Amino acid sequence: MIRSMTGFGRGQAAESGYSFTVEVRTVNGRYTEVNVRLPRALAALESHVAERVQARVNRGSVSVIVSLDSGNGQSPLGQQVAVDLALAESYKRAIEQMRDQLGLKDAVSLDMLARLNDVIVVRQTAVDEELAARLVDEGLRIALDELEAMRAREGEALAADFRARLASLAGLLAKVEARAPQRVEEYRQRLADRIANLLKADVVDEQRIALEVAVMADRSDVTEECVRFRSHLEQFERIMGEEMAGRKFNFLLQEMNREANTIGSKANDATLSHIVVEMKDEIERLREQVQNVE
Repeated sequence: MIRSMTGFGRGQAAESGYSFTVEVRTVNGRYTEVNVRLPRALAALESHVAERVQARVNRGSVSVIVSLDSGNGQSPLGQQVAVDLALAESYKRAIEQMRDQLGLKDAVSLDMLARLNDVIVVRQTAVDEELAARLVDEGLRIALDELEAMRAREGEALAADFRARLASLAGLLAKVEARAPQRVEEYRQRLADRIANLLKADVVDEQRIALEVAVMADRSDVTEECVRFRSHLEQFERIMGEEMAGRKFNFLLQEMNREANTIGSKANDATLSHIVVEMKDEIERLREQVQNVE
């Protein structure tokens, strides 16, 4: 079954006080492109995450965001902010002593102390890489499962739209096939009337008319184009049951458009020309939707 290239999935995994959240978004793309955003502490996992995604996503532009939270007072980036209260107290006493000896009146403020060296420090905390890789894998698996489910649902909606448009094209093709012999007969009658008018006679050379009509019918015959067009419709329907169908769809639509153009160039008939315009409109709508297929 066809799948859409657009989707979203979110997964979480937690252990030992750490909680990893993985979000995966996909949009249209000719090839598989994976962009991974990780906390600095998990940068070493970037290639691992990209490989896991590429094993599950065959086509499309993929964005993966991994975030790390913990319940032990650490920041998501594996950093910890600490205050050296003893140092701050020493600074305070030194400043007050300097103020009193110099006869100043300024009070020691929190903002003043916070700006002094080493009163507030940021310390890098260690992250268990083995644990992180395992939890990220679990969160990523859940996110990719959700993503695939969403892409499958979107694919079902696309398939329903495709079938409706294929039915419309089949109906238009039937109109082309029905109109073709009528056009030849109308041409024969117009030709006979024209010759009769030119000769001012009630009787015309039927053999000459038949020859002219045969030449016209041969030049404007669209039987082969109609047969090929119907074959393309049938192939399109079959491919809808396959995976990775997007590129095949594009090829078939190119062929359909080529056959429609040939029918239009041979038509020399207003009714057929209008039908061909409708066919090309439906093909273009299909082409737009096919860009969403994996």
